[in-house]
Amino acid sequence: MKVTVTKEVAKAFEYLKEIRNYTSDNDLLSEHAEAITTKDWYDNLQPLNKVDLMTFAKMLINGYEVEATAEESILKYFNTTSWKQERDAVVFVLNTLKVKIPGVNDIA
Repeated sequence: MKVTVTKEVAKAFEYLKEIRNYTSDNDLLSEHAEAITTKDWYDNLQPLNKVDLMTFAKMLINGYEVEATAEESILKYFNTTSWKQERDAVVFVLNTLKVKIPGVNDIA
């Protein structure tokens, strides 16, 4: 089963595979184990500091999905509901909170 990670973690993970020429899963897993126990990832790899070893292994073995942002989740819900009352309620709440989401309540 794929794990769900943030966009930042996914970007750092892909960057790590790119700069290490992705030799093997074992090499990357060993490097991550060392980085989270003896030194921290830095610069573009810093988001990987939040990823425990088991999650990292699952990312390598099963792959991963990128977590939707709150805005993306609201837009998806807004676009899938056909009930006018629900759509109006979403717009009302966003406007009350002074939050603008393109495609929902930020019509240009």
